[in-house]
Amino acid sequence: MKKLTCAVMGALMITSVLAGCGKKENTTTAGNEGNSQVSQTQESSSKSEEKSTSQSNDQLESQISIFNGFTAQIPKGYTFTGGGGKIIYNSKDKTDIYISRSFDKKSVLPLTSVTKETIVESISQLLWTDDGISEQINGYTKDVPVTVASVTDTEINGIKMKKFEGKLTLAKSSSDKDTTWDCYIYGYVLEAGPNTVGFFGLEQEQSQSADKIELIKKNMDAMAKTIKLI
Repeated sequence: MKKLTCAVMGALMITSVLAGCGKKENTTTAGNEGNSQVSQTQESSSKSEEKSTSQSNDQLESQISIFNGFTAQIPKGYTFTGGGGKIIYNSKDKTDIYISRSFDKKSVLPLTSVTKETIVESISQLLWTDDGISEQINGYTKDVPVTVASVTDTEINGIKMKKFEGKLTLAKSSSDKDTTWDCYIYGYVLEAGPNTVGFFGLEQEQSQSADKIELIKKNMDAMAKTIKLI
């Protein structure tokens, strides 16, 4: 009788151990499933970021354009011209334009010394000496009044820049300086080779509509992300 009791208890213990082992294996499987779900989520997030980057690049030409000390891609449907500076424009609608130009006399100015005042001076007095640029501006372009509302430090793809926003005032002509309108400006300043370069967008349409302002920001930010120093 004692032997039978011991045999039964032994069988129960073996069954219990086997059942416990089965549960442990199930727990491990569940953990693997959890890790798999996390991995799938991370992969999905990564693909989403790649898609977003691709969509951003879709608005730019695949061909790289060469500027003063750097290269960048420009918006699709746009082209550029200019001598000492470059101007990017859409021949179908020239109200939004984008300008790259060194600070000339301020070309050796380090980025850390760039202020609202130096940006104002560069755009107001030096920008319009390039015929390729001034020919694309709808208004009198000499000694243009400029106001810079903000300047902030930023870094894009390892390149330190100053981002700025403001306005400049155009007059109808040299003989009609009373007819004026303010134009939105938005862009970046960076050190490109030996030069300190301004790269910014200008909305010169008198109505200054919100969608045009947003287009300036969208195109300018997209181009800035493709800048590479040369």
